Formats: sequence, C-alpha cells, structure tokens
Amino acid sequence: MEQRQLLRGILIGLGLLAALMVWVVVWLLTRSPVALLLAHPELPPIVGLAPRSTEALLLLAVPLDEVQAFWQAATPAPQRRAARQQWQKFFSAEGPGWLGSVLAGAALDFEREVRPWLGKSTLLASLPEGGTLVALETRDRAVSQFELNLLWERQSLAGIPVQVDTYKGIQVVSSPIPGLEGFSAAVFGEQYVLLAEQPAAIRAAIDAWQLPQLSLVAQPLFQQVIEPLQEAHVGWAFWQNP
Repeated sequence: MEQRQLLRGILIGLGLLAALMVWVVVWLLTRSPVALLLAHPELPPIVGLAPRSTEALLLLAVPLDEVQAFWQAATPAPQRRAARQQWQKFFSAEGPGWLGSVLAGAALDFEREVRPWLGKSTLLASLPEGGTLVALETRDRAVSQFELNLLWERQSLAGIPVQVDTYKGIQVVSSPIPGLEGFSAAVFGEQYVLLAEQPAAIRAAIDAWQLPQLSLVAQPLFQQVIEPLQEAHVGWAFWQNP
C-alpha cells in the first residue's frame, strides 16, 4: 500500500514537472525576449511609404518595447542598469541626431507623449530632397493626433508660427524647431504618423503610398536586395549610392 502511494506521488510529481517544463518552453517561445530570435516577421506594409528616391532606409518590424526587452535580456546583469539608462537617454532630448533635436526642440517627452501610442513597425528614410522622413505605426490614431495637437498648441503659445496645409486630403502641419531646418507632421490614414524635416518628404510618402510605382518597393534594386531577406528577425536596412 505504501509503495503504491509512493509510486502515485512520484507520477504526480513527474506530471507537474512536465507541465512546468512545457509552460517554460511556451513562455520562452512566445513572451520571453528570446522569442525575438525566433521571430520572422514579414516585410510590413509601412515600407510602402518610402519614396522611390530613398537613399537609405531602416525598417523595424517589431515594437520598440520588444527590442528594449531583448537588449536588456542580452545584457549581463551587472550592466543592465547602465543599459537601461543608455536606452532612456537615446530616446530623450539628449539623444543623437535628428531624434534628439526633435525631442529637445519640441520639448517632447518620448516616454509620456510618444511611446504609449507607438505601434509595431517603424520606418526611417533619408531622401535626397526633403531630408529625413520618419513613419511610425500608431496603435491609437486619436491619441497620436491629440499629442501632435498639443505640440502645435505649445508652438503657437510660444509665438512660433504654425502652418497648416492640405495635400490630397491629408493635413500637413509645419513649424520651425530649434536645431532643425524644419519640422512637419501628418497623421496618415488610421495607422501611420509621418514626421519629416520638410513637408515635401511627407508629400512624397503620400504619393508613394497612393501610387505604388512611386514607392521604393517598386524599384528593381530594392526588390533584388530584399527578396532573399523577406523574413528577418527584427528589421531591414537598405541603402544605395546616389
């Protein structure tokens, strides 16, 4: 009798251990930062906003939250605090290049005013005319529009001119920001927010979306380079000599 109870206890224990192992494997493959290594996202639709004249392109197909989580997991434990601080500094007014200039000049708090509505995919393009173009997928159009409206109100209250134009039914708003040649933004459709140094870049993105032959996706060189890399872990980078 005691042996039977012992055997039953062992079997129950092994069953619980097996269930725990299955749970751990499922968590690692789906919710853990390790899942990013196993992900193979397809080329996201946001790439259709890149004009044919794009000289350099960076395209992320996963949310920034997942990229940050993976970076933290890949960083040795003693260095994770410093890594977290570096990440926060990058997406702040002290950040590098165009991003830092926008956040500083517009007095934008990335964590509070941008990150909450960020969607899955992000596009950064360099254009020969129009400078930098950024397309962000939004998971809440109303919130992203609200935050942009607050930005324009702050600019107006500070006595900085705000110009509103309409291009193909899309409202494109422009206002000078310290440290930049210019700054323009538009909420495009239900999914995307467009940011650029010049309104010409936003108009080019709208044209590329509405007329695919004007998009980088239609360029033979882009197709030739990207086709073998249709499924990437995080994103794609592309550049061409002018």
